[in-house]
Order: sequence, then C-alpha cells, then structure tokens
Amino acid sequence: MTRRTVSSRLGTLPALASRLADSALPPRTPHPPTAETNRLVSSRAPSWNFEVSASRPPPPRPPPSRPPPSRLPPSRLPPPRPPPSRPPPSRLPPSRLPPSRPPPSRPPPGGTLLTVTEDELRRAAFGDSPDLDVWPALAAPSPRTRWLAAVVLGGQGHYAAAATVLDELRHDPDQVIASLSLSTRASHHRQLGAHHLARALDGAALARVQPAGGNDPDGIDAAGARTDALLGLAADSLGAQRLNEARRLLARVETRSWRSEVRKGWVAAEIELADGRAHAAVAPAEAAYGVATSRKALRHELKSALVLGASLVVWGTPDGLNRGVELVECELNHSVAKGLHPLIWPSALLLVGRATTVGAVAIDQATEALSCVLRRADPVSRQVALDSPWVPTGLLRSGEPPNADPRTNFLTD
Repeated sequence: MTRRTVSSRLGTLPALASRLADSALPPRTPHPPTAETNRLVSSRAPSWNFEVSASRPPPPRPPPSRPPPSRLPPSRLPPPRPPPSRPPPSRLPPSRLPPSRPPPSRPPPGGTLLTVTEDELRRAAFGDSPDLDVWPALAAPSPRTRWLAAVVLGGQGHYAAAATVLDELRHDPDQVIASLSLSTRASHHRQLGAHHLARALDGAALARVQPAGGNDPDGIDAAGARTDALLGLAADSLGAQRLNEARRLLARVETRSWRSEVRKGWVAAEIELADGRAHAAVAPAEAAYGVATSRKALRHELKSALVLGASLVVWGTPDGLNRGVELVECELNHSVAKGLHPLIWPSALLLVGRATTVGAVAIDQATEALSCVLRRADPVSRQVALDSPWVPTGLLRSGEPPNADPRTNFLTD
C-alpha cells in the first residue's frame, strides 16, 4: 500500500497520533460534582468589581479680561481720529482733463497683440501682399473681416483653416457674405479637383443672393456675389466636360468689378483650352492678365500669367512658346517667394522640359508644393484630391508619372 493510500485512509499525521493516544488510554468515567468540589471552585473564582464613571468635561475657560470702560469725563477724553484725507474731485472742465488711460490689451500666448485691419486684408486678398499673416483676423467680430482672411488663407493653401471659417459664414444673416463664403468654399474644392462638391455649393450661393447693384471696388457686394456663383457653376461644368453648359453659364455673367473681369477671363480661356482651341484662349487670358496687372493684384496677376502662359505654350507658335515659358517661369519664382502653393505645382509641371533654369528641379518643386497643399486640406478634400484625375497625385508616389495634364487643368480660382 502506498503512502498516499495510507494517508487518505487515516488522515493527517496529527490526527492519526491523537487517535492512537485515545485508544491506548482507559476509558474515562465522568464523576458527579460533590459539595466540596463546588465549595473549592467558588472560593477560587476571582471576584471582579468594575466601577464605570462618566467622563467629566473640563471646566469652561473664563472670558478674556477686558479693560474697564474709561471713567474719564467727556471733556478729558482724547479727540477721535479723523478719516484719511482724499483729494477733492477735479473741478477742471472736461476739455482740460487729462486723457484716461485705456485698459491694457491682453497679448496672445506667443507674443505681442496683432491686429489686421480691413484695408490690410483687402491688400492681402486682392492686392500686393498675398503672403500677409492673417491668422489673428480669424477671431475678428466682423463677418466680412473673417471672410477676407479665409480668402487669403485659401490663396496660401491653408484649405482646412479656411474651410472652418467659411463653413460658419455660409449661414451668416448677411446674404452677400453667406453667398461669397459658399462660392469661396466651392473654389477651394475645385482647386483640389472636387468639381462635383463645388457644384452644389455654387448653386446654393446663387440661390442665396438676389440680383442687385453693387459699388464695392473689389466686388464684395450682391452683384459680385452673383457673378462669383455663375462663374463657379461654369467652371464646375467645365470640370464635368459639359462645355456647352459652361458656355451658356459664362454668357450670363455680368461683370461690374475688376475681380469679376479677371475671373471671367480665366474661365473663358479654360473653356477654349478644354475644347482644343488654344488660339482662342489667348485673347481672354491676355485681357485678364492686363486687368490684374493694372490693379497691382499680385495673386490674380500671377494666376493670370499662368493661364496666359499655358495658353501660349499649348498654342505652340515659336514666339508664343518663348513668351509663355518666360511668363510661367517668372510667375513660379514669385509664387515660391510669396508661399502661394496652389499656384506652384501647376506652374512647375508646365515648365518640365521647357525652362532651362528651373526645369531640372521642377518636379521636386511641384511635389513639395502639392504635398504641402494636401497636408493643409481637410480630410474630405484630401481624399477627393487623391482620387481626382485633375490633380497629379502620382507625384506623391515615387517612380510614377503625373496623372493629370498641367497644360489644360488649372483648377479655376
């Protein structure tokens, strides 16, 4: 028999020893207690006497002694202290009072307080300083100021930041600002190849504003908003290869500002290029370039130079080809200096194999600019751009040729 079997039958070792001890002793017979036993037990039991006393609280402390009140007569009491003297209010007339100090302004976390006026924003959006830092203007109370800042940010390629402002302003009570915000958002979609998303926004922009006159020099009025919406719809039709529809929409456009004339020339030239009529695209592109140059609107001048240069290059005459390359090369240098990434990548692609000075690095410039634009775009626009035939996203994949022709796709502003 194994040890485990014995242990399981007899139990543990201490229990087994107890059983063996009990079996060796004789059986114990209980005896009834006698009177002597009870007397001994009771005499040996200790008597315990506990006395529980309630705890008494400490005696209360006497109140602090105070000096007795003065028993001196009133005539001998010391005089009371007079209240502190304050300077009397100024009796000077308001014209001679010193100017009050304005409350200090709270600077932003990174430095001093920055403000951007509407005139500066107009110069950045439609003038000679398209690279202006307009980020502080996004918190301005004026909807027009915020819209101008969004226009500048879009020109710099900050599409996601501009979309945040424009998506809010599209519901503004001011119909002009709401319509312009919808058209501007559609323009940014179009620049990333999302013509189908831009079409709905341009239609909403046209329905939001009523036909009316305008006297704003930059077209920030009802007439300018309606023109922007119609030009946007024409460009959307062009992106969908509906050229006849694009021509009909373009024929309905009435220009009352220099900006509307420039944008109409862009769309007219792009329609002719898409229709294979490059020679007919030169005239409207030349007109747009002339108006933008005379207004010293740098961003519009650079975009017009790109459209005109591309029209001349596609037309292909010797003189036109040389002039077109020179225009686009000059435009590319200025766009790089001003950080206008949406204009850099199509210009660089157009110069590949044509310009001797920048042709060698044109692919790298286009790749860097397009990558920067897509990084700054919102997720929806970024995904649409990656799938769009209008955007050469093949540049972002090493070893693949561009999947769009930069000579005919300019993504109307």
